[in-house]
Amino acid sequence: MSLVGLTSPASSSSGKTSLESFNCKFHDEYLNENRFMSLDQAQAIIGNWRIDYMQARHHSSLGDLTPAEFKLQEMAKTGQNL
Repeated sequence: MSLVGLTSPASSSSGKTSLESFNCKFHDEYLNENRFMSLDQAQAIIGNWRIDYMQARHHSSLGDLTPAEFKLQEMAKTGQNL
């Protein structure tokens, strides 16, 4: 089972690869390294990790940009306002 029930379309091999990469990193960096004493603690710690992963961490699949940087770049290309 994937993290939080995330799925990708069967026809999207790159989406599946990205999801598998995310799940592996998440397991390696948090689930295998931490013991959570409560659901509240787990939600807080995992939430912080998710924010770091989605906003601050550079991803090779995005040209070594953070997801936030990539989104801004794509919006600029299409002329969308921020």
